Amino acid sequence: MTRSTESFDVPLIIAGAETAAEGGRTLPITNPATGRAIGTLAAASAGDVDRAVQAAQRAFDGGAWSQASVHHRARVLQRFADLFEADLEEFYPLETLNNGRPIRDKFIQHAVREAYRGLTEPGRHPAAILLLELPAGDVDVNVHPTKAEVRFRDSGRIHGLVMAAVRERLLGSDLSPSVVAKSDAVDEVQRADLRTKLAEFFKVAPTQGTFPTPSPASASTSHARRGRRAARSTGWSA
Repeated sequence: MTRSTESFDVPLIIAGAETAAEGGRTLPITNPATGRAIGTLAAASAGDVDRAVQAAQRAFDGGAWSQASVHHRARVLQRFADLFEADLEEFYPLETLNNGRPIRDKFIQHAVREAYRGLTEPGRHPAAILLLELPAGDVDVNVHPTKAEVRFRDSGRIHGLVMAAVRERLLGSDLSPSVVAKSDAVDEVQRADLRTKLAEFFKVAPTQGTFPTPSPASASTSHARRGRRAARSTGWSA
């Protein structure tokens, strides 16, 4: 397997050697979580399958494996397991990208809620997708039938790190609200019609809420009435 920074290119292995598929054909390896291609896989043809079967038959007929003792086979399989574990740190992110399956964890969920404390309206809850990278030995993925949950070796430490990282990012961001148009797909005819309706509205709207201006006579009568009420309330008379 050849790994680059951005992709994984996986060839066929026939007779113990890496080889390209017949005609160099490949299939894309896609991360189902993002839909992004992360590498290529050799697309075996019927001829490639025949070559693999023939190599397996030769190995069986040669007796190197078929006639080997149980103890020898066990040592070979254990050696294979050792080689796999030696590159476990590389296989974990590869399988995560290839699988694309998210997990849920109550400690991480609580950490995110605490990071958002005081920054969300009452009754609202944050939604987040986090990518955590940690040593393979610090997480147990075999705690749920569908691998939807994991168990961390040090849940408290993970909780603190996630809360601090999310909180730091939030406090360093501009959280002021902004208005964003839902769509720019408005043609000029619609714009012109909207402008016309707004113009008609503002021509009519000011006159709907106005009140008649009192005449000078009614104004003076009103002032006189208020003056008499004030005099009665204070006990003073002219």
